[in-house]
Amino acid sequence: MFIRLSHTMRVGDPAFGGPMRLKVQQRSSFKDGPAQTFLITLSNHDGTHIDAPNHFNPEGRPIADFAPDELVFSSPIVLDIPKSSPSLITAEEIASFGEELEGKDILLIRTGYGRFRRTDPNKYSRLSPCLSPEAARFIVEELKSVRCIGVDMVSIGSPAFPRETVETHRILTGYYGSRPVLIVEDMDLEGDLTGLKRVIVVPLYVEGIDSAPCTVLGEI
Repeated sequence: MFIRLSHTMRVGDPAFGGPMRLKVQQRSSFKDGPAQTFLITLSNHDGTHIDAPNHFNPEGRPIADFAPDELVFSSPIVLDIPKSSPSLITAEEIASFGEELEGKDILLIRTGYGRFRRTDPNKYSRLSPCLSPEAARFIVEELKSVRCIGVDMVSIGSPAFPRETVETHRILTGYYGSRPVLIVEDMDLEGDLTGLKRVIVVPLYVEGIDSAPCTVLGEI
């Protein structure tokens, strides 16, 4: 069975630092003819989206350069690291999962912050936790099988931690020459993920952009 781990996009939903830039304009309706069409305008970092290396790394690959099989992850792990206020997710918190991390290709960091997406959008967009640079370095250097990180926060960074946000993104996108790790932000991880055995990320393939909105499917 497959479940969706990405949010439905809605006008006015939170994004990094404020509301989404999403606009939906109906261009034709059934009153005008046999079909309806819409014009959609959005930021490529609105909603659930995948950060490819080119987001913070000028030499990194843009999202359209990734083949579909590079976005299929067969050894996922959900890391429950509860957060209720702006704070850093530390390397120690990730390392505490010990042997469970061995051989995993995607880390889904579930902080519980996703509840604020509905109940307090301003807190979700502006006062979220942040993956620390030390945690990013630990993942890149010590967890060699990990190819992707997913979070139930607006970003792996936070407007509350501007310096750490830049540094963490640079580390994970290979800015300093290390191997890059893909990043999926603003995921829906609130459901029962017991028995999760595969994660599939399907981005919007648009040539020339660094990253893209995506649909994420989980197989249970």
